[in-house]
Order: sequence, then structure tokens, then C-alpha cells
Amino acid sequence: MDPKFLEPQSRWMIQTFFKRDFDAFADSAKTRVNQVVLVADVVMVYILIQLIY
Repeated sequence: MDPKFLEPQSRWMIQTFFKRDFDAFADSAKTRVNQVVLVADVVMVYILIQLIY
């Protein structure tokens, strides 16, 4: 599973928080970062839903 639709968000997060060049990463590292961002997004949505209800 390679969530390429998350690459703009992943690129922004890596450049902003870690001061690294996302484009210099190997393909496997890009895939792993995209997966971590996807999991983090799902967790944040779950927390927000819990706060609402």
C-alpha cells in the first residue's frame, strides 16, 4: 500500500518539523512516512470525534 495522495502533507511535515528534504528520501522511506502520516491522521480524527461526543 503506497498512499501517494499524502505526499504533499508528508513533504510539508518533514520539511517543517524535521528540516529534512522529503524528495531526497529513498522510495521505501517515502512510503513509510506516508503510512505514518496516514495513521496519524486517522488517530487525530478518532480523537476529534471522541471530543465532540
